[in-house]
Amino acid sequence: MIRVGIAGATGYTGYELVQILRRHPQVQLAWLTSESSAGGRLSSVFPCPWDDELLPLEQALRQRLDEVDVVFLCLPHAASMEAVAQVIAAGVKAIDLSADFRLQDAAVYQRWYAHPHTQAQLLAEAVYGLPELYRDVVRPARLVANPGCYATGAIALIRPLVDAGLLPHDFAVCLPSISGYSGGGRPMIEAYEAGTAPAMELYGLGLKHKHIPEIMRYTGLTRRPLFVPSVGNFKQGMLVQLPLHLDTLPGQPSAHDLHQALARHYAGDRIAIAVRRGSETIESEAVLVARLEPYQCPTLGILPRRQARSGTMALTIDTQIRASLLPSTSIALAAFSTIRRMASISQRACAMICMLPPSCPSFLPNASRVSPRCTIRSSAFSALPMVRMQ
Repeated sequence: MIRVGIAGATGYTGYELVQILRRHPQVQLAWLTSESSAGGRLSSVFPCPWDDELLPLEQALRQRLDEVDVVFLCLPHAASMEAVAQVIAAGVKAIDLSADFRLQDAAVYQRWYAHPHTQAQLLAEAVYGLPELYRDVVRPARLVANPGCYATGAIALIRPLVDAGLLPHDFAVCLPSISGYSGGGRPMIEAYEAGTAPAMELYGLGLKHKHIPEIMRYTGLTRRPLFVPSVGNFKQGMLVQLPLHLDTLPGQPSAHDLHQALARHYAGDRIAIAVRRGSETIESEAVLVARLEPYQCPTLGILPRRQARSGTMALTIDTQIRASLLPSTSIALAAFSTIRRMASISQRACAMICMLPPSCPSFLPNASRVSPRCTIRSSAFSALPMVRMQ
């Protein structure tokens, strides 16, 4: 049994994690913390059957670290630094869901997050928790920094092309993206659910989104990408796109070459599988995905449009379960210039991969199932509408 503590269990991401780990047959939740509800019970904060006591963070770190093997820290940016240091000093593994240990340069962190890094000595040993890239070092790591949501999607799309030499390091990448409002935390969730927020809004204007340095570091890009995401009036889900004019790339590759780069990059990966569907001669205005099973291996489709000499790589992802909690990858490559539909997908956690047996999908909450026409059938993500991107 793996004994787990969760710091920040009553936040949006923290509670999602509680639900996931409660269903895992090899996890024992030893304690939960909450600063806003310390002294209360989890069942008094959320309508759930679990009556766990909610401890103050300071008490858990001072008195209860000997009861756990790993601590998940679901705390705001800048709030995790001291807590992670205490966990590591006690010989306990730390999995941090904030941005505090994603960047290994304290000066870069301070420039983007406007806060000095007080535990810079730990940055060098923090492992970026994207298993498609760092699986072998995630498993034994003392400190895992879970990736940001948009960064997960962007890296998964860009890195295979960079590694294959199809995308230059100094290429001017554009990343049109949209996410559900749950990624903005409790204030944004409350505003949208109260009906006081706009139907859609841009943020991170001026190319100042905090995931930009993360994307650059882990893709190998040396030129800042054009990345101004938007938030839509749906709860969970994210679409990250990478449009490319193929004739502007070195060697003028085909859409088939891009797909092959993905296929080679994720070959043998049980989390992300690029599966070829159809013939290169098939022309289509839609992405047809044969099977996308959350918490299992996704099957990803590609239907090239050769005459256009342009392609849009696209990734659909769940902003909370997959991107914030469960860093693995679901990728679809489409060699056409219009993405028609978006659906929410969830996958296993990087943290789970480094600690827990891979053959336990049944512990995860209600899964979203996507039909061949990308129609959502899940009550878990029923709030996510179809999004038409022109």
